[in-house]
Amino acid sequence: MRAEDDFDPWTQLPPPDDVVQSTFNISVIEGVQPLDAQFGLQTPKTVPEALYSTLFGAKDIPKKATQTADSVPLLNTYAVIDAAKVTNLDECLEASGLEHRCLFKGAAYEGMKDVSPWIVRLEEGSSFTRDLFTCSDSPQHVWKKRPGIFIHSQGSLTEIWEHLRRFTRVQDDAGKWYYFRFWEPYVLYGLAAHALPVANQICAPLHSVLAPLDMHTAGHVINLSPTTKRSERCVLFKETQSVLSKIRQHQVLVDIAETILLDGQVAPPSLDWPKQRDRLVNWGTHARQTYGLRKRKSLHSYLMIRNAMPHAFDDQALRTNEILLSQMTEADKLTMLINFLRTV
Repeated sequence: MRAEDDFDPWTQLPPPDDVVQSTFNISVIEGVQPLDAQFGLQTPKTVPEALYSTLFGAKDIPKKATQTADSVPLLNTYAVIDAAKVTNLDECLEASGLEHRCLFKGAAYEGMKDVSPWIVRLEEGSSFTRDLFTCSDSPQHVWKKRPGIFIHSQGSLTEIWEHLRRFTRVQDDAGKWYYFRFWEPYVLYGLAAHALPVANQICAPLHSVLAPLDMHTAGHVINLSPTTKRSERCVLFKETQSVLSKIRQHQVLVDIAETILLDGQVAPPSLDWPKQRDRLVNWGTHARQTYGLRKRKSLHSYLMIRNAMPHAFDDQALRTNEILLSQMTEADKLTMLINFLRTV
């Protein structure tokens, strides 16, 4: 039996078994302050201070015995961005002057380029790069949408494009094909923590991955043994699919916590965001497991009520628990709960 503190607070999952040796150093960067519009500044920042060294700071790249320090290739900074989250992404990339390419091609590109992943090599000082890390009411500022992941690699854009394309569609162990949204930040971060075989394949030539997890938090995955060796064919076994399901369930709760506590805005100084976020996520996890609240709408309603009236859900709230533990539908439970709390 695992100790309770062995569970990852981000996914409510235990660490993976030691069948596959992890080559990842995984951490969470809290306290990220997204950029604002920076009106009137002569030299606006490109990325938040908490992420600068991770994305554009000097890197200590291990060199092979046959290489001198001058011959070691520099790390490139790339982003894999979801066109479904950035309006007119292809046009924005073309206007940016940055090297870019869609991960889909052929019929998939023609039919889905507006909702497909694109890879772009980021440059410090670029307005396009800045927009990815900016939070405002402008549609071009997309940090709060978490549009993708940021990666470091010595490979060229074409080399990384060729590698990542292999994972846009994968098969399960029964041979069924799926589009695989590995560029969703919580997916790749969660795989690196809990599904090593798949994560090792995706991250093989990558030195690191930065994954925005919420408005003020990013997951950082450092690959300690990057390689250019072609990985095996990726297969989503049932165990990996189960991990992915739990990761998605957790992210739904994070998204709900953001909606309730932040409402699309930067956290005020008075709000202890990590503590309040984790409190709502834990409440939501308990509601899913104990009360059978699984629909997003039900969880959102429950967490809004519980956040507003926490005293009504303590251990002595027998009527509240009686309602939530009943055999009614989720919608009926919430309706009865609201009606009861109006009388309290």
